[in-house]
Amino acid sequence: MLLAHRTEDSLPGLGERLLDLLFLATTSAGDADRLLPASRWHKVIRASNWQVRVAGPRWFMIWSGDHARLSRRHVVLLPRRWVGLTRAENLALVQDQLARHEAELRHARPGLVLREAQRRIGRALARRR
Repeated sequence: MLLAHRTEDSLPGLGERLLDLLFLATTSAGDADRLLPASRWHKVIRASNWQVRVAGPRWFMIWSGDHARLSRRHVVLLPRRWVGLTRAENLALVQDQLARHEAELRHARPGLVLREAQRRIGRALARRR
């Protein structure tokens, strides 16, 4: 299942927030019911609180390569319907994007993340003294 993995370091800075705004301005909410009807991925997306967004071909090519942003924003990106992809092609894109997200989670090193969390807690304690 898709799990959110977020640390304080993964919170976006000003540059990332501006890019997030550009992302939102160049994509729009997609209708998962129409784009992915009766598919296993439709159920996974809904159950995991992900959203489907669509973009024209140029913006799709730009944003689809930004896996970190899509993962952080919990977005599955598809090209606009007028591009003419088949249902199978849309499903292949969804499967690829979700597989990349799951692979990133599997490769996260819990030991390193845990040590970083403990270090941050120690710094927070030191500031409170």
